[in-house]
Amino acid sequence: MVAQAALDLIPKPPGHPIIGNLLDLQGDTPLLNLVELAKIYGPIFRLELAGRSLTVLSSFELVNEVCDDHRFDKILGPGLLQARVLVA
Repeated sequence: MVAQAALDLIPKPPGHPIIGNLLDLQGDTPLLNLVELAKIYGPIFRLELAGRSLTVLSSFELVNEVCDDHRFDKILGPGLLQARVLVA
């Protein structure tokens, strides 16, 4: 049996109870706040927003990799499945 490689946890900024990292995105330019967070935490990091976890990819290479249909399956949620019925 092959030993499973150790996986690093995706970094995330410290948050607050209930609101998580919402304060990290406040201000006039939340997109620039994400850029600053990427400088600190790297090209992939997590945010907790009101109890939901959001994984942020901040490099073209990572986005291109996760969009590769040959390597990752895409799951259509209920909303997209209903929209597909309307279009078909």
